[in-house]
Amino acid sequence: RVLRAQTLNIEQTQLDDDGAISLFEMIEYYEPVTRLIVANNVRLGVRAWLALARLLKRFHRLEYLDVRRTSLDESTMPLLCRVLKLNCTLRVLHLEDNHLSGILTRNLVWGLRTNTMLQDLFLGHNKLTPEDAKLLGSLLITNHTIRLLDLRNNRLQDTGIIFLASALEEQHAGLQLITVWSNQITANSMSALSRALAFHTTLEGVNLGSNALGNKGVENLKEGLLSSRSIARLVMASCNITNEGAVVMAEIVGDHTTLIHLDLRENNISLAGVLALKCAYAI
Repeated sequence: RVLRAQTLNIEQTQLDDDGAISLFEMIEYYEPVTRLIVANNVRLGVRAWLALARLLKRFHRLEYLDVRRTSLDESTMPLLCRVLKLNCTLRVLHLEDNHLSGILTRNLVWGLRTNTMLQDLFLGHNKLTPEDAKLLGSLLITNHTIRLLDLRNNRLQDTGIIFLASALEEQHAGLQLITVWSNQITANSMSALSRALAFHTTLEGVNLGSNALGNKGVENLKEGLLSSRSIARLVMASCNITNEGAVVMAEIVGDHTTLIHLDLRENNISLAGVLALKCAYAI
């Protein structure tokens, strides 16, 4: 029983049920694997997911699972979620690009509501809607163990962000990093997010990049950012911000004690805005 690999990467190997069952039995027998990457294997059927669920239930060393772009659907998603509900040892779970909107998101929330092990959850590229954001918000209210929630490249829109912001305001502590890059968000939801930032005590990073927030979005976030004593990283790259918004951001930077990383790349900020930011950081 000698297998020294801690990471097993079988991404895009056209793995089928028989191959997956043999592989998962091997992992359970040899034990050392802590990170398993099965991404980009779309031929996995119910038998394979049953075998994976059995592995997660019995094997207590697996901490990282990547099942991006696999065959998760209404028949296989519940198999994974039942194991999550049993508090398996997973700490990092990648579920990107699995079309999880709707009933599959509901299944996931059910599985994670009482889970106290998972810390990092990646749900990008899943066509998630505002209703899915409402479900995820309900998860954040009850689950204070998840520290990273990556929702990039979905369709949450302002309504979805308002749902999530309300949940964060109620959660008060738990989540540390949230990414909503490219989610069709505008300045209209930034006031709700600002209130959440003012109340939340552990949120350290917010990624709002590639959304049409504009200068009004920066203005609407200002009060929450100034009130926050936990935010250290803020991404607003490609958000249609001009010099006017950069000046507001400079005011925030000048008065904020914890913000150490600010990403304003790919905005329409000229020398005047850059100088305002430079002066703020020099204070």
